[in-house]
Amino acid sequence: MSFTFHWPRFSDQFHYDAIQMLNTALNKGNKPPIIADKIEVVELEMGTQPPELEIRDIGDLTMDQFRGIFRLTYAGDAHLVLKTKVQANPLNHKQPDIHLMTGSRGMLAAKQALVVPMLLRLSHFKLSSYVVLVVSKQKGITLVFKTDPLQSVDINSTFDSIVVIQMFIQREIEGQLRQMFREDLPGIIHRLSQQWVKAKVETPTAGLTQRNVGALNYGARGTLSSAPPSLTRHNVNVFNSASPAMPRTSSISRTNLSRRTTSPSVPVTPSPPR
Repeated sequence: MSFTFHWPRFSDQFHYDAIQMLNTALNKGNKPPIIADKIEVVELEMGTQPPELEIRDIGDLTMDQFRGIFRLTYAGDAHLVLKTKVQANPLNHKQPDIHLMTGSRGMLAAKQALVVPMLLRLSHFKLSSYVVLVVSKQKGITLVFKTDPLQSVDINSTFDSIVVIQMFIQREIEGQLRQMFREDLPGIIHRLSQQWVKAKVETPTAGLTQRNVGALNYGARGTLSSAPPSLTRHNVNVFNSASPAMPRTSSISRTNLSRRTTSPSVPVTPSPPR
């Protein structure tokens, strides 16, 4: 059994929040020696193809919470563009990294820093993993990968024409992505879902107007609400001014009622003798 996702165009606020969290995750901890500046996300596109979830086990199913184990697969058209600066001089790296960047021992280069800007485009993500998914109306979404989800990813950079550097960048970025999927992405998804839940709780009557508030008084089944409107002096004055003038009726009492219901006595005249 699988799920069918509704995968709409995500809002600008969602993209902004996701980019900020990705920036924090990508710059956390020690970066590879080739990276000479912070990593910044300049473009995030969620694509048009949703992931696929196949149910493996259902552990908890209530009106407010759902928990299960799924097999997640993704081969969509989402992409990510990063901007940073790299150290392009192989002799300026630490000794263990030199052989990864040089093509031959006779290569000539100055042993000085050569920092150049670089753009990275990550696309054609292929993911496959077992995940534990918990969806709660109060706490949001919690997702944990049980296995490494990253199968492959295409990485294009400013240095694609230099094969040695391109291979080095591919390997380093893949390592960073695997760590991010395992340690950072579950937290990012959880915080984004909490903001969505908070917005739902804070605006339960969003979109209500005077017209549809009045319509709510009739109830969901079309029956009139049993709660009477509140009466104040202002409301009574407004009602009296809006109503047409009517003659004042006399007060009804038990005496008046008995007078109206009892017919007046009529004198009886005897008929003349024949």
